Amino acid sequence: MSFPATRLSVVERTRSPEEETRRVGWATIIEAYWKPVYKYLRMKWSLGPEEAADLTQEFFTTTLEKDLVERYDQRPPASGPTCGSAWTAWSRMPGRPNAA
Repeated sequence: MSFPATRLSVVERTRSPEEETRRVGWATIIEAYWKPVYKYLRMKWSLGPEEAADLTQEFFTTTLEKDLVERYDQRPPASGPTCGSAWTAWSRMPGRPNAA
């Protein structure tokens, strides 16, 4: 299971002062990562289809609402859901199956 590389140009679009540019940036991120996040939750967390879909949606909603992309680390390697920083923050929140 692998995630697509995070493109800095797309992350930068999510931080744009222009609403349409931000919307396109987020749409690009969600399109690239929705299926890998869903598959990861199904395989690694052993979730059923509906629960995995719900948590995938929650991941993107929380990432957007809590500006987790702002924690994006630009140092290589740049891979994983928004370089893993948003994923790490989200997956450690209380109530996650693998929360610490």
